[in-house]
Amino acid sequence: MNKYCDLFIKTNDEEEFRKIINIIKKFGYEYIGFEKNENKKKICDELNIKYIVRSQEYKIKEKNVLKFIYFTNKHEVINIIKRYKINLLTINSNNILNIDEKLINFISQRDVYLEILYSDYLNINIINEKKLIKKLSEIIKYCIRKEKPIIISSGAENSKQIKAPKDVLGFFSCLNLEKYINKNLITLPETFLNL
Repeated sequence: MNKYCDLFIKTNDEEEFRKIINIIKKFGYEYIGFEKNENKKKICDELNIKYIVRSQEYKIKEKNVLKFIYFTNKHEVINIIKRYKINLLTINSNNILNIDEKLINFISQRDVYLEILYSDYLNINIINEKKLIKKLSEIIKYCIRKEKPIIISSGAENSKQIKAPKDVLGFFSCLNLEKYINKNLITLPETFLNL
């Protein structure tokens, strides 16, 4: 059975976080991820949803923490990934144009997942942002065709940005990706359960 996940809930507002969890549970997600926060852990335990803690502190040796970095520039990302065990490279829409096949190949050789945040694309004007959408489409196609590790998360800052798994996949299918989109893009990788 698929373990649907949303590995990046950004909000720090506890009331909004509770709303997000209730929506996520209704949509059938089994896991959520968020940056280290004891209150969020308590809320997840209280509302009975499994969670994965993530951290930008890539130097920590703590177990059961998903280590991630945001894409800033190619040189910096490569240096960090060479030196530390990183699980995710998170890409915002404003940096998608800087991602290339060489970088994807490099991170995949080190078992780093490329993480795309779909909330960044919910309110953009597709006609005005053709270049951005085309690049997003090329990256997803390349990763799927070449079996590179990729995952889609919400990056939600509020409950309105949470979408059902079928809607997330449907959105990306609308970008001429229907042959490439599958449930694995929003399913928890087994390796993340054994950090």
